[in-house]
Amino acid sequence: MPADRPSIPSDLKRRVLTEAGHRCAIPTCRSTPVEIAHITPWSAIKEHIYENLVALCPTCHTRFDRGEIDRKAMVHYKKALIHLNNSTRLLRAQQLDAYIAYSNSISTWRSTIGDIAHSDVAEDLSKEEREDLVEECQAAAKAAHTSLSRIRIIYDEDVIWHADLLYLELLSFANDVVDGLWPSTHMGATRHDIGEIEERELRLQRAITTETGISGDELDKMTSDTGPRLGGTGKRF
Repeated sequence: MPADRPSIPSDLKRRVLTEAGHRCAIPTCRSTPVEIAHITPWSAIKEHIYENLVALCPTCHTRFDRGEIDRKAMVHYKKALIHLNNSTRLLRAQQLDAYIAYSNSISTWRSTIGDIAHSDVAEDLSKEEREDLVEECQAAAKAAHTSLSRIRIIYDEDVIWHADLLYLELLSFANDVVDGLWPSTHMGATRHDIGEIEERELRLQRAITTETGISGDELDKMTSDTGPRLGGTGKRF
């Protein structure tokens, strides 16, 4: 294990082991003892996430690391465990939680990209202040990538495809803005279309609706709900 990688929290480890019955997650194996494996490598996401962890015996773990068992197969085994151990309602709750986290992270990322672009047009920030905005944008990009990893584990291919396209569209946009290449009137500049990004978000929402059975209006409410507004009760003493 890399020296800079923290241990998997005991509660999370217990959840993963219990999910597989403390046996190897591959149905035709089911051997013991078991280890905890990352479906998407730790080096790619730098975080321990339940949807990305699976219990494997040492032999299957080694075969997975060597590529004899590919990632798509491991995702299938993980999904089979989730379906086996969770009711439809709980699975849908996990899917919606993953989507809300991804939607919110995308919204935050878009906002930080816009802040940099607007400041470049107004030329109202010092170099240090712009660097601070870029750091915020990088943090938002990391959060979006982490939440995307959950989408890839818990959803089927159509949702994953739309989520990936949205992420890549924003990544291209963010790179050009951070590098000072957008907005630009240069003929060779990429003309990032905000409307197209919004359309990709709508396509993802439609795919989520199809897979989960939750209406678009309900999804809108879940992702835009900021909680109750406080104050204004009219109470007097």
